[in-house]
This record gives sequence, C-alpha cells and structure tokens, in this order.
Amino acid sequence: MRGRFVVFPLCAAVAVAHAQPAQRRQEAADHFNRAQVAEKEGHYEEAIREYELAYSLVAHADVLYNIGFDYEKLQDFGRAADYYQRYLDERANDPPPDADAVRAKIRDLRAKSVAVVPTDPAAPSEPQPPPTSGPVDMPPLPPPTTPPASPLAGWHGGLSYGLGFGDAPTQRFLAHGGIRIARRFDADAVIGGFGKNDRAAGVLARVLVTRSPAVVSFARAAATIGYAKQDASSIAETKFPFGFEAGGGVQIGGKGKIEVDAVVRWLRGGWDAASTTADSFVNDEIAFAIDVGVAVDFGAIAGARRE
Repeated sequence: MRGRFVVFPLCAAVAVAHAQPAQRRQEAADHFNRAQVAEKEGHYEEAIREYELAYSLVAHADVLYNIGFDYEKLQDFGRAADYYQRYLDERANDPPPDADAVRAKIRDLRAKSVAVVPTDPAAPSEPQPPPTSGPVDMPPLPPPTTPPASPLAGWHGGLSYGLGFGDAPTQRFLAHGGIRIARRFDADAVIGGFGKNDRAAGVLARVLVTRSPAVVSFARAAATIGYAKQDASSIAETKFPFGFEAGGGVQIGGKGKIEVDAVVRWLRGGWDAASTTADSFVNDEIAFAIDVGVAVDFGAIAGARRE
C-alpha cells in the first residue's frame, strides 16, 4: 500500500493550537517536515526518528501510521504491524474509513514477521507491544535547530497587488487563502478589487513545479466572476464579467513568503470602453499582468497520513 497524504482539518489544527504551547507546535512541525524530506529521499531510519520526535511533542495518531509505513519499507514487519495497531487503537473513538484495510495489513505483516524471524524457543511467539505513548527506542539527540519553514505546509493565505498591461484594468488588489494538497497542489479562494470600481471573486489553482525550503516555483490558473460599474458616480447599472487567467510565478521565503506572478488575463463581459467614464472592466479584453504580494503558512503539522 502506498503512502497517503491527508491534510488535517482546519478544526483539528485550531484544537492543537489551543492545546499545545506555540514552541512545541513549531518544533513538532520542524521534525515532521524533516521526516517527510528524509522519507522522500529513502532515508527511512532518519524519517522514523524525526516522526517519533514530532509525536512526542504533538501526539497525533496519524503520525503513528507514518512510522508503521517506514518500518514496512525497511521490512521490519513486526514493528510496522505494532505501529499500525497503535494507530487504530488511538483512533478507536474516531475510526478511520479504511480501518478494515489497515487490520488486514496488520494480519499480513504479522504473518511475514513470523516467516522471516528464525525459530527460537526462548523468544515470545508474538511481537511485544510498543509503549503506549512517547517515542519508541529514541536515542538522545541534540536540541533541534529551527530550519526555514518547509513548502509542505497546508493552510495558507496572502495578499497581492497587480499591474496589468493592455486594455483590461491597469491595477488590482487580491486576497487569497486555501490549502495545499498532496504537497504539490494549492486550491484557493480569491477576492479582489479591479480598477477603481470593480470587484470579483473566484477560485485559484496552483501546481508546484520545483520545491525547496526557500524557493517554490509554480504554474497557476484562476477563474473569477465580478461586477463592473458603468460609471464611478452611479451604481444604477452593473454588468457581471467573468475572466480566466493562466501563468506562473515563484514564492521566496520560509513561513512568510514574497510572491511574484506573471499571468495572461482574458475578460468577457463588462462595459464597452466607449460607454464608461470609470476605470472599469471592458468587454472582451486580453492583458498581461504582474502581481507582487506576500503569503503566510499556517498550522503545526500540516498533514500526516499517506497511503
């Protein structure tokens, strides 16, 4: 079974935020992000150590699943089964939808564990259960340093200011917020002001092209619908233009980032240029635009489960 990345619900992140001191949450996030990087590079022992440290700071059951997954990659089937069982035990009051599949996995791993371990009359017939809480067999480590925030964080938001070139509005202000899914896809809601009088709302999708702790490049596309006033002095009439845009950009920084985007924007609807005296949407226009803004990541551990 492959790893599955599941982002914590926002309500869970808020609950953790109230339940744990801020420093512990940040340290847990740092260890969790290091574990994911190590896991991606195939360093499963290192990933296990970092996951255990994250769990000792913020005891979320899904991290136990990750540890079981890494032990399974190391073919330590007995420990993998133990951690999967701990995961189910800690989720007993809120069983995961794939609980039956995880139980079947545990049975298979127990059988593999018996098959690969030499017979020893003095050894117990069943693997001994791991401790019920805290890290397992953790060697002492030096105090952790705080690296730059990882681009794998889940919840995020931001603000930007843009300049357009062409017949479409020459400036806009946007606010966006959303969630990162599977460490690569952003799904955001956006609202904004276009020109002096117009407003719009819509959705924004981004796909991460390259990732590092300090620089992320992405391709993006957005769709919006708004209203356009015919004249700055009158609200008697409006039209409802919709628009599409596509392009790309980069984010530079850690938990707080600078964003720079370059997009091509197409607008359909609004007022003809000859019929309005306001800085407003105009009909059927294409423009090249550059947006510059800031973004912030939120949450302690952005996600845990993989499958």
